[in-house]
Amino acid sequence: MVYSAHPELLAPIVTSIPRIKAVFRKPEQYTATSPAGLVILDAFHPPAPPQADAIWIEAPAEGSPVPVRAKLQNVQFERWCSDNALCAGLRTRDLRLGAASVYESAPDDIRIGQAKEGPVIVARGGKYKTVVFGFHPANSDFRYELATPLLFANILRWMAPELFRHSTVTAGSVGMVSADLERDVRPQDVRVIQQDGTSLPYTIRAHTLRFFSGTPGTVRIMLADRELVYSLTLPELWETKWEAPPGVRHGVPNFRESAAASHDLWQVLAALGGLGLLLEWLLFGRASRLLRRTAHLEMVKRRVRKAS
Repeated sequence: MVYSAHPELLAPIVTSIPRIKAVFRKPEQYTATSPAGLVILDAFHPPAPPQADAIWIEAPAEGSPVPVRAKLQNVQFERWCSDNALCAGLRTRDLRLGAASVYESAPDDIRIGQAKEGPVIVARGGKYKTVVFGFHPANSDFRYELATPLLFANILRWMAPELFRHSTVTAGSVGMVSADLERDVRPQDVRVIQQDGTSLPYTIRAHTLRFFSGTPGTVRIMLADRELVYSLTLPELWETKWEAPPGVRHGVPNFRESAAASHDLWQVLAALGGLGLLLEWLLFGRASRLLRRTAHLEMVKRRVRKAS
């Protein structure tokens, strides 16, 4: 949910991220109990903080979730954080901000972007995750940077990793289950959860995860950026027994009876084939040429006799 008086500024950034369906509303339509999983507040102070993960853009100093130390003009952006996934792949050069708020971050806060005077983009964890921008990304040179949509994608991945998680579904039977993991999977990023949400014990050895489930249901292996789903069932037993109809023979047929009942036709077919070859030779082969030559000689002899 995006609350903004100028939605056309944020629309190109928000709508460029896959799997995100943004709904734009005016600030006067704001409600703290919005059903959205993520709220973006664009340059206004809500009467009550949202009960969801939120991105605050140019929040007024009196209502900012992170205290504002100073409001500066013509700020030179200095660097991105280097030890957190929120800054993965972010690169900028000679970025200057027309106006920016410098925040007084807490020790546990993540200083995403910093100027010489202090952090201008801060992330804070907790029950509801929060990110504050001390400047508007669409009203500064930051809108021309390739890092802009990547930064928002990193923030969304941090707040709602399930949006970017790839799922693989596998069916199987209850009991011991083995799953092959990629070499880049870290054991601390692995969780095995049953259908009711409880954790399931597991072991990892040589990039192979094993767990035991004695009840049918769904077991999810949660990794950093993907999910393995196992649908486990019990083998079904038969419900009815098939009975052969009366008069149907039982057992293995007798070989002698089968041999006696069979008839080989290859001898007859071979004889017919030989006869056909003989007829072809007589009609079109050397024999036919001899017969034609003999008939021609007889005709010549008759003409000679008549002439004499």
